[in-house]
Amino acid sequence: MEFLRALPYREASFRPGQMVLDGGLRTRRILIVAAGLAAVQTEFPNGTRQITDLLVAGDVHGLSGVLGQAMDHSVSAITPVHCVTLAADDLAGVLASRPRIYGALFWAQARRERVLRDHIRIVGGRTARKRVTQLLCCLQERREEFCSGANLPFRLEFNHTIIADAVGLTPVHVGRILRKLSDERLVRMGRGRIDVIDGPRLKTTADFAGIH
Repeated sequence: MEFLRALPYREASFRPGQMVLDGGLRTRRILIVAAGLAAVQTEFPNGTRQITDLLVAGDVHGLSGVLGQAMDHSVSAITPVHCVTLAADDLAGVLASRPRIYGALFWAQARRERVLRDHIRIVGGRTARKRVTQLLCCLQERREEFCSGANLPFRLEFNHTIIADAVGLTPVHVGRILRKLSDERLVRMGRGRIDVIDGPRLKTTADFAGIH
């Protein structure tokens, strides 16, 4: 840890909607999320976007930069985000002499691939209801993996438009699904937030077996 702290890094906070990493700049920086929720996204020429992943506290993103690959997507803040970034080149130059750091980063990258496979599984071949409920369950499980307050109600501080962009549905359709889940007392909705109030029953509804 002392060695990692000695590497040059940038620490920053971002407001909701701010760009954390701009893919248009072809950056090669590694992002470590300390707090908050961020979206990994690809923008299309017609102004729409596809969210390919959601980053929660504890996630490491951009490790492909160590292999010389520039990032071809953007990362934006959904909630207030606090993060640390460091240049991939600064880390790449020392991995050979630090096998424990190399192993930790390899584990982090393997976990990222596992989460992305689950995201593809959620979006592909699922009913609209299961896309939404499985995404909520996946985010809750990832939060519980890193946060000590896992016994608290799980709160998503964003609206259903974010879910729609993540699972390939319209905001109107997602809104109807969330209202139905609210009627079933699985979630509770407020202004700009969604609370999961019955996690076990939501997992049963979603047929969620955990992150694979």
